This record gives sequence, structure tokens and C-alpha cells, in this order.
Amino acid sequence: MNKLMCPYHPNRPAVLPTFGSGCEECEFGEPEFFTAYQVAKLFNIHVNTLKRMPPEDLPFMRITTRGDRRYLRKDIEAFIEKRIINKKTK
Repeated sequence: MNKLMCPYHPNRPAVLPTFGSGCEECEFGEPEFFTAYQVAKLFNIHVNTLKRMPPEDLPFMRITTRGDRRYLRKDIEAFIEKRIINKKTK
């Protein structure tokens, strides 16, 4: 069976098995919350390294009774911006 592909991003599978359905980015937009794994992958570091960062540097919120972490997009962007500015001033 052929998978339906996103009409706007031909290399991505469609979210719903209906014609004209887009990929996750098209259907849901860019996510506002990221998991620790996603952020670690973005920064190219191990997830344990990310979890050792102080919350003052990169704030997070805990969800579920397990205490899973979620990071806001604006906090990630602010962290990256701060790191870029610090590198330029050194």
C-alpha cells in the first residue's frame, strides 16, 4: 500500500490517510513545547547533559505524574540567542 505524501513537502508522509492531508508541520504548525530528547538532539548533546543544565539557563516545566520535562520554544530561542551574543563578545 502506498503512503499518501504531504502535497507541500513531498518527502514527508501525510498525517491523515486522506487525499490532501499535510505533514505534521502543515497540519499542526510548529510545536510550542519540546521534549528533553528533542532539545538535546537540537543542541547535539546527550539528554542527561541537558537535564543537568540549571533551570535559570534553560527553564522547563514538568508535566505528568512522572515529571516529564517540556521546554517552551521561546525559552529555547532565548537560550540560543544568549549563547550567540556571549560568543560574539568574547
